[in-house]
Amino acid sequence: MAYASNRYSSGQWIGTPLHDFLVGVFPAYADEMGGLLIVKLAEDMGMSREGVYKWMRSGRLSKAGVETLHGYAVRLSPGTAPAREEFSKFLFA
Repeated sequence: MAYASNRYSSGQWIGTPLHDFLVGVFPAYADEMGGLLIVKLAEDMGMSREGVYKWMRSGRLSKAGVETLHGYAVRLSPGTAPAREEFSKFLFA
């Protein structure tokens, strides 16, 4: 059965390394089918949804993206958030 993506989730990226990493880091932002709720995540981080969509389309993060996502993960889960180096694996080369 095909994923019935809506405009708020990331069904088309399920199975890609960055998507699956972010769903693991931010499980509260996963929909019932395992898609990342991009708009909600972007809003809660105080950034544009287009910024998050850009990451998803490329599968890579800018240095600022690494800092933003890591900082948000630390705020949500102090002491259990992945290390910055885990996010850095997705840096643009």
